[in-house]
Amino acid sequence: MKSRMNGMKRVLGFLLLATTLFSVLFGCTEKGGEGGVTTEFSDTTGSLDTVEQPKYVISLADLGGNVDIHTKAQADYLNGNYANIAAYVPERPTSERSYPKEIVLAWSIDGNEVPPFTRYKVSVGTSPDLRNAKTYTTRDDSYKIYNLYLGTTYYWKVSFTEDNVTYESEIAAFTTTSQGPRNLKIDGVTNCRDLGGWTTVNGKKVKQGMLYRTGKLSRTNSVMITEIGKKTMLEELGVKTEIDLRSGEDEIRTKSVLDGVQLFNLGCSGSAMSKMQTVLPAIFEVLADESNYPIFFHCAIGTDRTGAVAYLVNGLLGVSEEDLYYDYCFSDFGAICSESDPDFTLRTPETIQKPNNVVAVVDPMPGSTLQQKVRNYLKSIGITDATLDAVVRIMSE
Repeated sequence: MKSRMNGMKRVLGFLLLATTLFSVLFGCTEKGGEGGVTTEFSDTTGSLDTVEQPKYVISLADLGGNVDIHTKAQADYLNGNYANIAAYVPERPTSERSYPKEIVLAWSIDGNEVPPFTRYKVSVGTSPDLRNAKTYTTRDDSYKIYNLYLGTTYYWKVSFTEDNVTYESEIAAFTTTSQGPRNLKIDGVTNCRDLGGWTTVNGKKVKQGMLYRTGKLSRTNSVMITEIGKKTMLEELGVKTEIDLRSGEDEIRTKSVLDGVQLFNLGCSGSAMSKMQTVLPAIFEVLADESNYPIFFHCAIGTDRTGAVAYLVNGLLGVSEEDLYYDYCFSDFGAICSESDPDFTLRTPETIQKPNNVVAVVDPMPGSTLQQKVRNYLKSIGITDATLDAVVRIMSE
């Protein structure tokens, strides 16, 4: 027994000696430091090698889900009854209220004070790895973005470079509201919306980024859209085709004000369907050619002739009557009334229910659903099933 105890003492002594040697040769301690924990590694010579935290840490604001693109007045209207549109807009809408609310991407910097002329790069995209993301630059600690898709998750990050060292944030995400319409900001143009984003009665979605409705971009001898607006339409929306529904000699042009965009002058003198039905077959032929997309169409203020075409297209795709009315009346948020127009009236559901207007000619058509009635009306004025099927295929997802 005594021999066994002596053996155990020798083992314990050896282990104690080994532990002491290991602590001397490889020992490390941790201490708290400003901006985080600094770990010091010491050796037997007394020299010190310190691993420090980054000079800057970029923290992104949490936007979360269901990020709204609509202003308070727009959201109140969309969450209320479309028949009460007059409660949300001026009686004479001469100023711009149709633009969406900006989405603000904001961030803060932890660490040393950032130099005042730092240029931040903001990357935003729909892929978690930000593949093919769009990039923006700013000297502020926030950036406003517009015209995002409905019901879509976006990923973003912020970076900047100082003294040849690049500091980069983690990737954050937010999701936009699914509530339509997808109203757009195009500088110099009023009443701009994507026809896409709506849910149809059969559970499908109208494809976004394909077909847009707007007010006029120009008149014969004057241009309303700004250079910034042109850049939005050409580079951001990527439009390829313009359909002009106007007919007045002082309004129409022979060439689009957007470079490289093909123009179809398919106008009529008013929104009465007895006049519009003369150009609707040609309009739907343009819409049935996938090579023409993305397309935008407009009349003067983007409410009546434009509203009738939008009603027919989205009605054909299966958007509910309720949503068609919401979209139609949303035009009253635009700057659609001139100061010199004494006879202006707001566009309400009753406007398109008047005799010879779009609802009045569609409702009597055969069919158990609005979608069927719209199709049968369009066929009654000479548009073929093949053309209508092509539009549905191109615009549905």
